Amino acid sequence: GFESGFYNDEAETAWLTACLPGDETVGLDEVERFYKKSLQVIREENLKRVKLWLVGGKKFNQAALSFAKENQIYTSSSEQLKILTSTVMADERLVPSEDQLREVVQYEMVIPMSADTELVAVRALEQIAESVEFNEKSKGQMRMALMEACINAKENLASEGGKIHLNFQTALDRLVIQMFVEAKPSPQLLKKDATQGWSVKMLRTLMDDVRVSHTARGFELVMIKYSQNIRKEAI
Repeated sequence: GFESGFYNDEAETAWLTACLPGDETVGLDEVERFYKKSLQVIREENLKRVKLWLVGGKKFNQAALSFAKENQIYTSSSEQLKILTSTVMADERLVPSEDQLREVVQYEMVIPMSADTELVAVRALEQIAESVEFNEKSKGQMRMALMEACINAKENLASEGGKIHLNFQTALDRLVIQMFVEAKPSPQLLKKDATQGWSVKMLRTLMDDVRVSHTARGFELVMIKYSQNIRKEAI
């Protein structure tokens, strides 16, 4: 994995995990054994950044929990893992069906970083969104989100001759907006939170899924709106 969405060597994190069989209470011996084995793997693989996660049993006894907390080991019972799995897998929309994949249509455009160019992108979005069954409120939210994202890109990444690359993807039940701005940020900027300066909190009230990251190649923002999803509406 990577810390805070930074896809570089400094942020790379290795997760060492184990799942204990059975429903017995996990004791100190099991946690210590997992910890010693993890230290061995860290030395052998020369891992720099590591997270430890131990799953098993109905619960952990107090001695096991104290040792885990002291050594920064995440602990989960088997039941908690089942709940987590069911929560992650419950939304079948995250895995498009073959029919949905066949219906995917992509549109690409590039706009300059000059005044009011976000209006051109918004007009294109309005036409593209007609192919998916969105209500008027959802259309308005998408327009606002795209406009805000373009303005953020110009304010944070403005450069002479710079351009904003946009890719719109439509399927039977969703519209995906992908924005990419080629840039070469300084090492200091790469260490900052990828969400700073992008009004991500506001974008997430308008769209159903928002992801932003920056690397040595540039900045990428992905926003998704589902036609049937009304759980995350702006107030």
